Amino acid sequence: MHLLSKFLVGAALYLSSQALVAQTLYAGYLNTIQNTLQYDGKHFTGTLSPLVNCINLKSALDMQPLPAAIDSLIQGLSDGSIEIVIGLVADDARDAVATASKPILRLPAMLISREAFDPKQLSDVLVSTARGSAYAHALKRADAIIQYADSYNGALEQFFNGDVEAAVIPKASMSMSADMIDDNLFVAPFSEDRIVYYVSNRSPQADAYLEAIGNGINNCMVQTKR
Repeated sequence: MHLLSKFLVGAALYLSSQALVAQTLYAGYLNTIQNTLQYDGKHFTGTLSPLVNCINLKSALDMQPLPAAIDSLIQGLSDGSIEIVIGLVADDARDAVATASKPILRLPAMLISREAFDPKQLSDVLVSTARGSAYAHALKRADAIIQYADSYNGALEQFFNGDVEAAVIPKASMSMSADMIDDNLFVAPFSEDRIVYYVSNRSPQADAYLEAIGNGINNCMVQTKR
């Protein structure tokens, strides 16, 4: 009976660990930056896809990608309806509702304007960015007047339509409008942000998911350095 008890305990522990791997997770991702991260039904495509696909595979978590706007992703992390979000900019407000992984890369954000503004001194300058954007906090510190768009693409549209004086967007978004950015515009670095996976603090498996994602990041970052 003693050996049987040990076997049953060991089996229970094994099945418990496998349940985490087998559980399907809704993993949100930002669907408003074209060419960066899109899901084709089987794999991610876009500039971040080689790293993200590797991390997701190595983490052994069965993630079901869920595209959403940035404000919906943050709300999902806050109320626990989305347990994982892939590839968000880390900031203090998001850290209050979710736990960030180690960075998977660093991504610059840019300030686009028709005048040579100081990115840290934007008093009374009307600036567009995406609703829910991490850049909003830095814009408020710079005393900018913020006009929100539904997406970073929308922020660029507001700028090119003359509705705002400037826009703050990820550098990756600029590739879509390269033909519209000419020598008459000023493009200045606004920030350099950490891109991370976020795990909702309301997830009952938060620690296990973070460990699995961390293992995936460690494995994939080593591969990219070879």
